[in-house]
This record gives sequence, C-alpha cells and structure tokens, in this order.
Amino acid sequence: MRRELYQAECKRIASEQTALLDEARQRIMSGASLSRLEQSGMLHALQVLVENAIGKSKHLLKLAGVSVPVSAYDAFASLERHGDITLQELQQWNSALGMGNRIVHDYMNIDMGVIYGLVSNDHYRFIAAFCANRCRQCPNEGLLMWPILTGLELLCAQAGVAVGCGVSNKITDTELLI
Repeated sequence: MRRELYQAECKRIASEQTALLDEARQRIMSGASLSRLEQSGMLHALQVLVENAIGKSKHLLKLAGVSVPVSAYDAFASLERHGDITLQELQQWNSALGMGNRIVHDYMNIDMGVIYGLVSNDHYRFIAAFCANRCRQCPNEGLLMWPILTGLELLCAQAGVAVGCGVSNKITDTELLI
C-alpha cells in the first residue's frame, strides 16, 4: 500500500477509535456508569489503537528498508535501535503492547478500574497520536521518524500504575504488566 494511503487509513482508524474513547470518557467523567457492552467497546477501541500502532511501526520499518520483525516488541525495539524512538519511549511502547496483549489474551483478569483511569485521563491519545501523525523522512539516517506525544509512562503514573514488563495474573491499580 502506498505510504499516503496507509497513513490516511491509520489516521482514519485512530480518529474513529479516539472518538469512541472520547465518548466513553465523557460518560465516565459525568458519573454515568458504563454497561458491560460499553466497557467491552472501550477495551476493543484500545486494542484497535494498539494494533494500528503495531502495523504502522512495521510499515515504517519496511519503508525505511529495515528488516521487519514478526514480534511487535521487536518492531518497536528496532525503531529504538535506529534512533526513531528513545529508550524511555520504548519502555512506554512495551507497556502499551502489554496492555493490548492483556486485553486479547488475559481478558478474564482485566481490572476495569485501571482501564477507566486510563480513559478518564486521556492516556489513549499517546497511541492515537502515533497512528495519526504523518511521518517525515530523517535526512541523515534515511529512517522514518514522527513526533511522539506524551508517553504511556505518564499515563500509568497518573493512573497509579507501575510501568514495566513481567508476568502477572491480573492487572490491578498498581501494575500494568504483560
């Protein structure tokens, strides 16, 4: 897919999912409770944003002529090795990827209070911004770079969630681990 078309589709998807999360955020902030269907929709929107970012990261590597790994973690690590993101941003992306994995694979152990906190504090915008922002060619390295806005580390700190990777049986208000 041509870069312009791919970018437009990433932006469209990010915009749609962000609108859904904005609506959920408004309901949460007004004190309204979300139905189980709405909670599932919120989780789905977060997962689609993460998957969109994974696809974009791999697309950027491909466009830059860099080997594209299968693993999403490896794709973002490759971006860090090539100077497109910082080590701190890589840690934030690893947490975002862990959240996405938790939503898909460990859905029975998600603490919705943590998810409410992430959505209430607009922390999904970090992922949406990555998906929506246009890439620019890096003049020295030939790699594609983009602006990264606030990171998942800030998101987690404000939600009272520790950032890191590890194994846990349940996401609680003190951990967001894979």
